[in-house]
Amino acid sequence: MEASILNLVLKELNATVVHCFREANTTADSLAKYGIMEDSSMIFTNSSQMSSMAKGNYLMEWRRMV
Repeated sequence: MEASILNLVLKELNATVVHCFREANTTADSLAKYGIMEDSSMIFTNSSQMSSMAKGNYLMEWRRMV
């Protein structure tokens, strides 16, 4: 049942879901690890607010894309 609801939502939003190994997305992996260690919720609106590890990974990934 949940899969059909998800498919309907994705179709309505014209969106797709793609799997990405954590080795290929080190920024998300770093942020997830950081989130586990913190007691409160956080929203980052730019890279300067990220932990130094996540920021470094983000900058390396961004440079590979450009």
